[in-house]
Amino acid sequence: MPSAIDILNQMNVAVFTVNRNHQITFMNYAAESLIGHSRLQTLDHDLDEFFDLFPIEPETFNSVLESYQSFTLREIAMKPLGQQKSIRVNVSLSPLDDAEVLLEVEPMDRILQISREDLIYSSLNASKSLIRGLAHEIRNPLGGIRGAAQLLDRELRTVDQREFTKVIIDESDRLHKLVDRLLGPTNNLKHELFNIHEVIERVLKLSSLDERSKQLGIVMHRDYDPSLPETDGEADYILQAILNIVTNALDALEDTPDPHLIVRTKIVRHFTIGGTQHRICMDVQIENNGPMIPPELQHQIFLPLISAKKRGSGLGLAIAQNIIQAHGGLISCESEPSYTRFHVYLPVNTENSANNEHEQQNETNLDCRR
Repeated sequence: MPSAIDILNQMNVAVFTVNRNHQITFMNYAAESLIGHSRLQTLDHDLDEFFDLFPIEPETFNSVLESYQSFTLREIAMKPLGQQKSIRVNVSLSPLDDAEVLLEVEPMDRILQISREDLIYSSLNASKSLIRGLAHEIRNPLGGIRGAAQLLDRELRTVDQREFTKVIIDESDRLHKLVDRLLGPTNNLKHELFNIHEVIERVLKLSSLDERSKQLGIVMHRDYDPSLPETDGEADYILQAILNIVTNALDALEDTPDPHLIVRTKIVRHFTIGGTQHRICMDVQIENNGPMIPPELQHQIFLPLISAKKRGSGLGLAIAQNIIQAHGGLISCESEPSYTRFHVYLPVNTENSANNEHEQQNETNLDCRR
């Protein structure tokens, strides 16, 4: 039979217990996701330390304890520390005894976000079906054109004439590769454990070598959660997806004074992607202080050939989304003036991670015995 703590950890509502000194004495997994800190980092710390905006005064907690009556606030603004914008929440305070208060926080924004993400997910599936049909129709004539050009190339005798057939063959190959990129990873993915922070560091190193990054003086910040477990998938594909998003951010920062790029990682629990709830997901956040993506494009930028940039092809983000979706994840975006943040959500296979840790521990034990 599950314990009370197990039940609380399965809840989507953030649950805290707070003592008379306004210190956190317990929090469930949803609360950890809300404030972006683990239980070990927060216990015995003042609740206000983890919020830029927390509209409930310590006197309110004392009043609940003294009157021994519950207290509810609906649709109030709350801003966890480090987040760019506030969120709308429902808050309930209930006395546990004469020393502790049960605080329940239900984010209203998450309900709306799930609806938006479900819309993105269904749109991507429809788009993918269309692209697969078009790819089939494009590949067949491309193969014929390339084959005919190769036969013609054998018959031509002068170098000048053969230059034209070379152009036909090269352009046919380029279009074939473009179709493959649009389709994303169609082969069976290599499910190998990898460290997401190593992948991100490779991306940031590549981006720091970009001439635009040097010329613009883009400052890159890192805010990693070291407790993130390894996840399984194909690291090279994930690198390409994150690189596409970071490249998109570099493009957006071209005309931005004091340009900044921030990459964060955190754990989110009981997270829903495409109608499936995952026990643990990692959230890779890529944030820049460039101009806002037009509101009418914010839910379309992951579709092929849709771009907010004048010189954009509209393929980079679509390819990134296809790669992450092939790994069971999702990319979402939020944008306001001088602030754009992409979230790359990837499910964490806790069983594989645990098995890997167990194998590593066994290897360490064997090494110690030798």
